[in-house]
Amino acid sequence: MTIDLELNDLTLKSIIELVYKHTGITMSDKKKSLLQSRLRPRLRELSLGSYEAYISYLSSHKEETDSFIDLVTTNETFFFRTQRVWDYFNQKFLPEWFKKNPNETLRMWSGASSSGEEVYSLVISLLEFKAKNPGFKFELVASDISKEILREASAAIYGARSVEGLKKYNPEWFAKYIKTHESSWTVIDEVKKNVSFQCHNLFNGPLKKNYFDIVFLRNVMIYFNDVDQEKVLGFMSESLKSGGVLALGESESISRLKSKFEFVEPLVYANNK
Repeated sequence: MTIDLELNDLTLKSIIELVYKHTGITMSDKKKSLLQSRLRPRLRELSLGSYEAYISYLSSHKEETDSFIDLVTTNETFFFRTQRVWDYFNQKFLPEWFKKNPNETLRMWSGASSSGEEVYSLVISLLEFKAKNPGFKFELVASDISKEILREASAAIYGARSVEGLKKYNPEWFAKYIKTHESSWTVIDEVKKNVSFQCHNLFNGPLKKNYFDIVFLRNVMIYFNDVDQEKVLGFMSESLKSGGVLALGESESISRLKSKFEFVEPLVYANNK
């Protein structure tokens, strides 16, 4: 089937509006090539000859929404991304939290868990801390808007680039927690069993109110405009306990935004509610 390969301006605008409607991601017309390359294979699968036909199909087939979300969202991450954040978590946050809350359960949320590398990095860190502090207890929830990427996260099968960060951050942990296959790597079952995955749209409100001690929301806010970032930050504040911690990605800052968060150190903020 021949597909009209070029998105005209009107159709591009319509698709960008649909991206925003379903994900909250703000795109400009500079993403035209990206959208074309992401959507074109799906049009072929559905035997649709134009992007306009796909928009109509999406409107009349609600089950297509999940596929659309999978196509237009970017999921690229790796184990122990941004060492500064992990040094803070392992060397400061965990010891200080446990000292203040020796009989409590640490509750954590990875709010844009993508394919799981960040979540499993958290579990590895938590298991290592627990080994040195036997009374330590934790609960970890991971969420993403994409059901397909959550299936990938649950499978936990990775390529060389994904695991390189763990090799670099702590070779001993890599040897202990990662199983090597012929051309792929996966985490051991002891790591996988400590995560609960669920589908969640950040714009639908807090996952749980006044519940979490720390939330990792990394490398997703950059896709939202300022108004929507403030909306999501409000939900994060509701999700966290007073004094709870929010960890962001390396390209993200909320200092210019209205929120209840106070700067702790680069990429780390405390909930002051």
